[in-house]
Amino acid sequence: MRTPEEQHAAIARLSASLPVRPDAEHLRELLAAAFIAHIEDLWPAGRDQGSPEWITVNVDSILATIERLYLMALEGYPGAGEFFDRMRWLPALVDDIDAQVAPRSKTFR
Repeated sequence: MRTPEEQHAAIARLSASLPVRPDAEHLRELLAAAFIAHIEDLWPAGRDQGSPEWITVNVDSILATIERLYLMALEGYPGAGEFFDRMRWLPALVDDIDAQVAPRSKTFR
């Protein structure tokens, strides 16, 4: 299991490389599905904050925002523990992408 710092580094690498990867569209589809499946984790204020349609066309921006929030959580900003709990599903998905294997489950948990 990766440390939170290693998780952040993996998310940062994926975020930075996504636009130029040859499999970028496929990965965007995987990420969009995961983001939609975890919409309550990403938008605890409610579903109106991020519709499935909006998520699908903004995957890169969402991933970049998650990466920045991970860094802030590592720096000890208030709510860090809650943030890591809400994002508990993401490191396994990023590990699967890094390993070039299919996600572990349809809900990415």
